[in-house]
Amino acid sequence: MSEGGEIVRFEAPLRVTAPGAAAANTYNGLPMVELPDDDRTGGDFAAELGKHLAGAAIYRRGKILMGLTEKRDRLEQIGDHEMRTLVERYVCLFRARVPKKTGEQLLKIRMTLGVDQARMTMNSPQLLDEIREVEHLHDVPLPVLRSDGRIEILAEGYDAAARTLTLRACDYAAKPCSDGAKFLRELLGEFQFTEPDRSLSVAVAAMLTLFARRLLPPLAHRPAFIYTANAAGGGKTLLADCAIAPVFGRSPRAAFPRREEELEKLLLAEVLGGCECLLFDNLKGRVDSASIENLLTSHVFKGRILNLSKTFEGENHLVMFFTGNGVTVSEDLARRALFVELFQPEARAQDRKFRHALSVGTLVERRAEILAALWQIVGSWDAAGRPRGAKTHSSFPEWAAVIGGMVEHAGFASPVSVAALHNAGNQEADDMEQLVQVMHQTHAAREIDFDGLAELAAEGGLFERITDGCSAKTMERADKARFGKLLASYNRRVFGEKRLMFLVEGRGHRRRFRVDFPETNQATPPGEPRSNN
Repeated sequence: MSEGGEIVRFEAPLRVTAPGAAAANTYNGLPMVELPDDDRTGGDFAAELGKHLAGAAIYRRGKILMGLTEKRDRLEQIGDHEMRTLVERYVCLFRARVPKKTGEQLLKIRMTLGVDQARMTMNSPQLLDEIREVEHLHDVPLPVLRSDGRIEILAEGYDAAARTLTLRACDYAAKPCSDGAKFLRELLGEFQFTEPDRSLSVAVAAMLTLFARRLLPPLAHRPAFIYTANAAGGGKTLLADCAIAPVFGRSPRAAFPRREEELEKLLLAEVLGGCECLLFDNLKGRVDSASIENLLTSHVFKGRILNLSKTFEGENHLVMFFTGNGVTVSEDLARRALFVELFQPEARAQDRKFRHALSVGTLVERRAEILAALWQIVGSWDAAGRPRGAKTHSSFPEWAAVIGGMVEHAGFASPVSVAALHNAGNQEADDMEQLVQVMHQTHAAREIDFDGLAELAAEGGLFERITDGCSAKTMERADKARFGKLLASYNRRVFGEKRLMFLVEGRGHRRRFRVDFPETNQATPPGEPRSNN
């Protein structure tokens, strides 16, 4: 509409100042709202408009106005140009004019919100205070922990107390499951785990993490879940889908960006859009990202919105999933993650036979059954007094207590048991532990120089990503520097049940390495050479 739009005439000079005014102050059933003018401030306009938009399909994430996408699967930011006509679904905007010839008639001229006015209004506290805040976006009703300690399943729609928008109905509680653990064992029965008890418990824990994440204490850390296999076709992606698809109705995944800056933008877009799960599928090589490590340890996510001079800051609810054959990760990521390792026995994946085919489609079709099984596990745990997990984890203790408690109460092993991985994980830490064990066996407390240590690593096939199986004599200079830096990072670290301490003494070409017990080195400050006197 242009600013010279339709003129609406009224018999008497009337001005709409609040919602619910006289029925005559409507146009085609929409309430009329006067735009800012000489005697009407932008704050007055924003407050009145906000009251009309309070129940509209407009939400906010922090101070950012959002709307649902066409697929109704996530939130997307509302731009100032979009806002101009979007509000016309809910109100009729006008300017009041009194003709110069006579004051007996008030003209209300229908107009469209200007760009500057739209931008100002979208940032107005008076408007933002009226718009419903969405802290959580659920595809289907999920259980939440109320302030009085009760656990209940949210209804479809917006829940103000939980600041949650639930998009679709799914009455899985009306189809009770008698034994959720048995159902999940059968559902996951054809996956071949390298460590059957531990890996199965982690797979179930991943499902419960997404389903029952609102039962965790506020700001509790959650682990990342890493699925790996010895070969293609092992089922790692499908197993991750078993956790994701029933809860979200799809399996949102993304390619892992090559550059850290691109990864930061991707994570911000996902968090801003209300996504609480992200799968990086079919990774290759090593995962080492400061952005992901920060995300897994941050209670609050903050980032600058692309092309806008504003930032978003809100609670971090994103659960990360990774899949890859033999994928290795940094030490920081490894201690914030739980691993599921699968074994593919057939030389060709297509030769494997399945009794029951699974896919994202079938998982979505069976979502009511799967959610009912998860709800039965939660309900049984709740009725038993909410027992805590027997084991804890320093990186996510609240999660280990709550989700670990559910998993163990259902009869599965502890999901935080130490993993004995064969084809994945923090390979450098594993190699370092093996090197320390070899040093203890062959050199006891005696010193060994860099060349000798590199020879031990080459003989044991350790640190191949750096050394490429070469000895110190044939190793490239850059690789020597990387290997030396890695060894220095483990100075005074303790390994294994024997608590063997790795020690770096001296500097440069005089550096020496040895293994000893912590009790004999308590007085030696890190980085200082040990006295031989």
